[in-house]
Order: sequence, then C-alpha cells, then structure tokens
Amino acid sequence: MKLIGKIVLLLIFVVVLFFYRNELLSVADQFSFRKKSTIEQASWGGLREEAFAAYDRDEPEVAVTTLEQYLVLVEQELRRHDYQSENELETTRLDVVCELNLIHNRLSNTYYRLSDTEKYFYHESLHRDFLSQCTEMEDDG
Repeated sequence: MKLIGKIVLLLIFVVVLFFYRNELLSVADQFSFRKKSTIEQASWGGLREEAFAAYDRDEPEVAVTTLEQYLVLVEQELRRHDYQSENELETTRLDVVCELNLIHNRLSNTYYRLSDTEKYFYHESLHRDFLSQCTEMEDDG
C-alpha cells in the first residue's frame, strides 16, 4: 500500500511539473546569471574548430577568414546583449577573454612553424593591432 501511495505522489509531482514547466523555466532564467550566448553557439557551430582544422591543414587564409567570422559573431553578441547585472557583464567578458586565449594559444603553436620572415611580419601586425586598440581605448575615454 505504501508503494502505491509513493507512485501516486510521484505521478502527481510529474503532472504538476509538466503543466507548470514554462513558469518554472522562466523563474530559473531570472536567477541564472549566464544564458547560452551567441559566443557559445558559434563555438558549437564549429567555426572555431573549423579554423583550427584549416591551420592544421596549412590553409592559413581559410583559417583567418573563419576566425574573422567567429569574432564578428562574438562582437555582435557583446554589442547587442542586454546585461541584467554587472556580474553577467563580467561573466561575458571572461567568456570572450577565454575564447581569445584559446585562439591565441592555438595560433601560437602554428607560429613556431613559420619562417623568420613570416615571424617578423606576424610581430609587426600584432604590434599594429595593439597600437590601434590602445588608440581606440583612449578615444573611448
């Protein structure tokens, strides 16, 4: 008899969860600091992995184009996301930093396969990019 009572209570619980699942999910979303973002979806979509595979196949042009597409998605996410709290904003910033670190580490491994001339131009382009970012930051405030 006790087993039947437990089964009935379990069925009632499942039915209640079924009918109120949307409300429960919306409440859970309100307490969630971090939702799945375009950054994660782009990663799942395979753009980053596709770029890495292109580097492994020694197709740097394809890899760079793919990474540019991926970073455009990241930038769009950062610009259009409506941040509900400072914590959520910081979490998204950390996501982006982790993504860029991953890309940088992967490309660093590729760097060691470059000739001396290619390494020189690589460093020059990094230096130009860094200077342009510093200039943009000074212009912003």
